[in-house]
Amino acid sequence: MNTPMITTKLNDVIAKRGVTLYWVSKNTGIPYVSLWALSQKEKKNEIPESIHLSVLGKLCTALKCEPNDLLHYSVEAEDEAMLTLIGSREKSGRASKKTAKKGARAK
Repeated sequence: MNTPMITTKLNDVIAKRGVTLYWVSKNTGIPYVSLWALSQKEKKNEIPESIHLSVLGKLCTALKCEPNDLLHYSVEAEDEAMLTLIGSREKSGRASKKTAKKGARAK
């Protein structure tokens, strides 16, 4: 099973701060149901469909943290393949430019 590329760490941050979802909801204006749904997806290691930047900002403000404290990025096998492809394209692009420069100098 592939792990999600970007997951949340809301439950960890809330536990470290010693607050509850209710407290976060009350102090941010984010509906409790939305926070609960995000929390449950996190517990099940499911991918959240989205998180609005305004919500992320409110969470960071209330929990006195940075976005990277609330989000975790991991590279999957498919992403590794994409990075390999990008790297090979960049190498071939640099090689083509060097060849073109040498050809221009010879003229």
